[in-house]
Parts: sequence; C-alpha cells; structure tokens
Amino acid sequence: MTPRIALLALMLSGCSLTADPTMTVKQANDLTDPDTDGVINAREQCHETKLGSLVNNYGCPSTAPQQQLQDLYVLFEHDKSEVRPEFMDSIQQTAQFMLNNPDQMLTVEGHASTPGTDDYNVALSQRRADAVKRVMVEEFGVPAERIIARPYGEKSPSISKEDEQAYTANRRAVGTLHSTSSETVAKWNVYSVETGYY
Repeated sequence: MTPRIALLALMLSGCSLTADPTMTVKQANDLTDPDTDGVINAREQCHETKLGSLVNNYGCPSTAPQQQLQDLYVLFEHDKSEVRPEFMDSIQQTAQFMLNNPDQMLTVEGHASTPGTDDYNVALSQRRADAVKRVMVEEFGVPAERIIARPYGEKSPSISKEDEQAYTANRRAVGTLHSTSSETVAKWNVYSVETGYY
C-alpha cells in the first residue's frame, strides 16, 4: 500500500457517514397553525379565526361593510287610524330590527289622502303615526323614546291622483331604517369544507 493510500484510509476511518442519533435541533419558532388559517403561530396575531375566512399575513380576517334595510309600510281604511291585523307582521319585523340595532331611531311618517280639510288630514295622519308607534312600544317592546311620530297630512302623496286607487295608497304610515355592520369576508376555495369533497 502506498503512503498516500494509507493516509487516505486512515482519514476515512475517522469519519462517520451517518448522523449522530442523539443530536437534536431546537426549533426557535412555533410553526403550528391551530386555527388552520394558513398563518403559523410565530406570526399569528388573531387566534381562533373563523374557518374559511380571508386573512392577512398576520392571520387577521378581512371584513366588509354590510348594509341592512328595513321598510315599514302600513295602510289604513278611509278616515281611520286603527292598525289592521294584516300589517302586524310588518310592524313586528321593524320592531325586531330596532331591538337588534339598539342605536337606531325610527321616524314614523303618517299620511292622509286628499279628501278632507288640511287641518283634519294633519290630525288624522298624526293619529296614524301614533297608532303604529303604540303597537311597536306596547306589543313588541321598542322603547318609546326611540320612535318619533310625525304627521304629513296630504302633502307627500305616494300617488298624485284624485281617484280611489290613489286615496287607498296615500292613507298610510311609513318609515325606513338603515344599519351598517361588518361581516367577515370568506376566502374563495375550490374545495367544499362542508362536504369534504376534493
């Protein structure tokens, strides 16, 4: 054996070609993702993100404003201010909307058709607005201070004609509520989370 080969054999005999099984590498960062939003815990700022939410690089969900609208529309008989039973559901829906949105105020506008004097129609339209307010307060629990009842008489008709159809449409009480809330944006996915199909 030549001296060079002997030296090479000696050098190789001191080297091991396998890793030391007792040697471990400690991971400095938490790479788990318990809320499965695609962001590791080392970077996560919003834990327990709702499944399927569109998130930013820190795991916080994106939100978008959602507009809600609730219309109140109640018709009355000629020269009457009693709320008819068929409009109770509409009033209840508006009342529930207000109870779900406690910052909302409602103006109930009372209206009348053209037959009758101006003064009489203003008073009649006030009674109609008051009747709707009374039902919302007494039947459905909306605080009275959150409802304003205003009379408009015959000054703001929904139909500007002088016939029975117009008179019927104009004997009314109306109101509109708007609410804006933030809703989490869902990320687009070709997979179905609900069914598990791929």
